[in-house]
Amino acid sequence: MVRKILKLRNVGLFLDACQNGAVEFGQMTLIYSENARGKSTLAAVLRACNKLDTDYLLARRTIDGNRTPDIELLLENGAKLSYDGINWSGNSLDMLIFDTEFVDRNVYTGFVVRPDQKQSLLDFALG
Repeated sequence: MVRKILKLRNVGLFLDACQNGAVEFGQMTLIYSENARGKSTLAAVLRACNKLDTDYLLARRTIDGNRTPDIELLLENGAKLSYDGINWSGNSLDMLIFDTEFVDRNVYTGFVVRPDQKQSLLDFALG
């Protein structure tokens, strides 16, 4: 579990999401806001942290920004997970992200049902 976001820069709308200090999460944290305020971007950051995926983060880099994403999270066990724009350091997050990418991969959402959607949904349902 993520305890704090220590640094979140140059990803989507987040030029510097922690300029007033670390953002701390409780045992359960609800994030609610208007459209286009960064909720999906935060989910994308957590998904990238889950997979240690650099390409996923670079695709979400701030438009018109000349800097690479810079992320640092404090985890529940006191360890840190960070991305410096080139490499990850630390262990990946062990969490499930239920975002639009999850829905697209696992749930029928269009005019056709693809075999990979059926398989992914079955894998998810059975564990």
